[in-house]
Amino acid sequence: MAEWLWAAEPAQLLPAIARRGARRLRPLAAVGVAALVWSWAVAQSPYLLPFTLTIAEGAGAAATMRWLLIWAAAAALLVMPALFLLYLLDQRGELEEDPATSAPASPVAGDARRRRSRHAGGVAHRR
Repeated sequence: MAEWLWAAEPAQLLPAIARRGARRLRPLAAVGVAALVWSWAVAQSPYLLPFTLTIAEGAGAAATMRWLLIWAAAAALLVMPALFLLYLLDQRGELEEDPATSAPASPVAGDARRRRSRHAGGVAHRR
């Protein structure tokens, strides 16, 4: 019965997003999560893995495992230095917003709070 949900969910989701119908998005998200949990439960039948399968039998071929390790190491060698540099620059405070690509500043909630405190005799009231 739940096989059609994979097609029905996005078909309803995309028009709701286009119309900015946030009211309909929560129920659709709930249906999506329920379909995901239901499909996981159905996939468990009869077992996730047979009880007689060992790790060695379930593993890929030796050549495949070797290439997986080589590519994982290559990806780590390429990504880790960039992440370390990004972290280091952020901790030093050297990353700034680009005014050409940043959105203009919008009024923040603190401004409204300061305006209210002036009207209340200069005392800010906390909620």
